[in-house]
Amino acid sequence: MKIAVLGTGKMGKLLRSLAEAQDIAVITAGRAQELDLTGVDVCIDFSHASQVVPIVEKCCAHHIPLVIGTTAWEQHFNTVANAIKSAGIGCVYSSNYSVGIFLMEHLLGSLSTVMKQVSQPLFDIAIHEMHHSKKVDAPSGTALQLAKKLSQTEVPITSTRCGSVVGTHTVLIDGIDDTIELTHRAKSRNSFAQGALLAAQWIQGRTGMHTFAELLRSQYGM
Repeated sequence: MKIAVLGTGKMGKLLRSLAEAQDIAVITAGRAQELDLTGVDVCIDFSHASQVVPIVEKCCAHHIPLVIGTTAWEQHFNTVANAIKSAGIGCVYSSNYSVGIFLMEHLLGSLSTVMKQVSQPLFDIAIHEMHHSKKVDAPSGTALQLAKKLSQTEVPITSTRCGSVVGTHTVLIDGIDDTIELTHRAKSRNSFAQGALLAAQWIQGRTGMHTFAELLRSQYGM
């Protein structure tokens, strides 16, 4: 397999390192127009929201499936989805490629169902996320993704940008007599990169838009 990685930051460099350790050929570039897709089997985008539409258009023109790990591009979702459908290729997208976040979402879905049935009015729910100081978007795409799993129509989200924190997400469920805290703390970016490589293998031969959660459900039967 030969992959093209769009993005030359920390995630792009890590993806290249992990892929090459698995004997996967890799090419990288910082911008969509600089990426040569000759002989490429799949493209992985960890660049910037401004590059999502250009790389999708380029992959569609070359009939190459792709994995989108960039965040804050949701306003272009319909444009991307229509292009992917018209080209007859596949795309996996997610704000987080960690299996741990998938498990946290699964827990929140179950918890939300129970709270809705028996005690939701007794609790307030909030989310706090923390990332490194150079992360541009706030709140994080993962925090927004987690909020969708909760039954409340609006979940307040607060953000902290500090130092070199990889990513920490805490869901606080607070009542009069007790408090529940559920936290996912990324120890490194390895889980994100490994998840993206898994998605790159899985999307080949498929068409249409797919979430990373859909991939994992197909793998684990959840």
